[in-house]
Amino acid sequence: MSVLVRRALVAVAFLLGGRAQAAEADGFHTFLRQFRTALATQDASAVAGMTRLPFLYEGEGLGREAVAGIVPTLFTPAVRACVDQATPLAEEDARVIFCPPYAFYFRADTAGRWAFESFGADGEDAP
Repeated sequence: MSVLVRRALVAVAFLLGGRAQAAEADGFHTFLRQFRTALATQDASAVAGMTRLPFLYEGEGLGREAVAGIVPTLFTPAVRACVDQATPLAEEDARVIFCPPYAFYFRADTAGRWAFESFGADGEDAP
């Protein structure tokens, strides 16, 4: 899916949304601003604090300290720059940011608190 199509889908989703979705989006945007700041300042501990635990990485459920340890590997300079500029897309109950080679998934818990939940390979950029 091209970036232009993704952006158009985001715009349509926001236009069709109601007040509850707007409030949810505001909560996500606040979270995303904080997440982006933590990435930009390379604050791995803060990123880990915004991550739902246990965090699955290479088949293992990681705790906060271990997540902080993998942040530099997962969020390379190019990926950090992409996350800073990318438009999140709504996908069911998640928000997704596509930054090659990954797709990053964010979800709110039942109390409405957003967290970085998981990532996967972004197949669109696969050979």
